[in-house]
Amino acid sequence: MDLLDAPVRVTWRLSGRSGALSTENLLRVADRLLDAGVFFVMLDGAPMRHDGIDQLLPHLQKAGCRVTAVCGLHPGEVLHPICSDGPIDLLIDATSACERLDLSLLEAQVERARARNLEPGILFRPSPKNLLQIQDLLSFCAALDIKRLKLPNMAIDDSLNPPSGSDLIGPAHLEQLKTAFADDADRFPQGVALEIHDLFLWELLHPDAASRREGYAGCQAANSLAHVAASGDLMPCSSWPLSLGSLLHESLIELWQTPRRFEIRRMIEALPEDCRRCRDLGVCYGGCRGLALSRSDRACQQMRDPMCAGPR
Repeated sequence: MDLLDAPVRVTWRLSGRSGALSTENLLRVADRLLDAGVFFVMLDGAPMRHDGIDQLLPHLQKAGCRVTAVCGLHPGEVLHPICSDGPIDLLIDATSACERLDLSLLEAQVERARARNLEPGILFRPSPKNLLQIQDLLSFCAALDIKRLKLPNMAIDDSLNPPSGSDLIGPAHLEQLKTAFADDADRFPQGVALEIHDLFLWELLHPDAASRREGYAGCQAANSLAHVAASGDLMPCSSWPLSLGSLLHESLIELWQTPRRFEIRRMIEALPEDCRRCRDLGVCYGGCRGLALSRSDRACQQMRDPMCAGPR
């Protein structure tokens, strides 16, 4: 894929450890995204609990931007009046419910959303600690006739600290999940559409896929993808703790033309040597480069995608 003049998809965390932007600044950042022609925005970080959501959401939608809002398990998030004002693409974050091994709160939130004539999808953030819980969540989605399950990439926090090895899913974790699924004939229920960011996890959960993932062209950080932190800083993607600058002070188009952005793309293109020898390079294109390239240990920056076991 050629270098784009602006990202197509943006994830935007509205609140975090650093707090949240004022409504005025929220709308300023939104205008920067709209001026750049961003098509898809996923609002995260408890967006339905931000005081400015009733202005932000219609502001984006009226400009033709497709918006997805992620909500937690707090009842007020799906009972917010904005949910009744028009169509909204809603994802319910199931991560905390799965970690507590109690899906009753999740089920109650799904029922609240449906009572508002919303058909929510489910979002689950995979980690080494919760990966095996995907089994229960797939069964939950099938039982409640939930059509969409999204597994996004690992998101950074406001501290911008590089991820540690213990935070990342590796080949051993994938093998554990594969083993757990091995004796379960119904492990992939029909009717649940899986949206999986990470290629190697996608392969494991699509064992009968006849061809490579449609539309996948390798790491798209700082190209078709970008991330906006709660501070308003623009990041290459939600897995890459590096600020390209603040959208409160510069336009997205300006930040997308800076030397730092082009350097990121050069880093992504400079694949580890063993990736170049792999027969599946044309399938994964090096996978997720951000999680390796953002590591504080410089030696790790020449490593493969953390989920990759080695050349095939």
